[in-house]
Amino acid sequence: MVPDQKKPSYCFDTSSLVQAWTRSYPFDVFPTFWDKMEELVEQGRIVVPDEVERETSRRDDGLQKWIKDKDGLVWKIDEELQESVKEILSDFQFMVKNRPGKNAADPWVVALARITKRIVVTEEIEDDASKNPKIPMVCKHYGIEFKRLLDVIRIEGWKF
Repeated sequence: MVPDQKKPSYCFDTSSLVQAWTRSYPFDVFPTFWDKMEELVEQGRIVVPDEVERETSRRDDGLQKWIKDKDGLVWKIDEELQESVKEILSDFQFMVKNRPGKNAADPWVVALARITKRIVVTEEIEDDASKNPKIPMVCKHYGIEFKRLLDVIRIEGWKF
């Protein structure tokens, strides 16, 4: 689905989904938060790359099932996305290298946001560590806007 161009669209990192699901807005306490997230998915305004779904598969808390049940949420890997990831990893080879088994989705999140012109949503903190570059640093390099989950809630005007 093509998102409404007048409203912001987002590419979520695993960190923001896990933060929401387990700490900030657990489904059993904030079901309306997840209803609002689902509305954004239905509008085509939220996507995650395949790798985010894979990262959540290591969890047994229902988040991956929520992701899998949302048609249009998971962006399947295609040639354009692969090419963008290759470029990002050639510029930031240590983005995943120094963290084996962790943050494998990071370059995919940035690449997907880059090719679809979406805002990256991540809970990672800005840093300037070239030996361990995180999403905000890479987004800045490519001129990609990034926000935290709370920023999205404010942008969308959600009240609970």
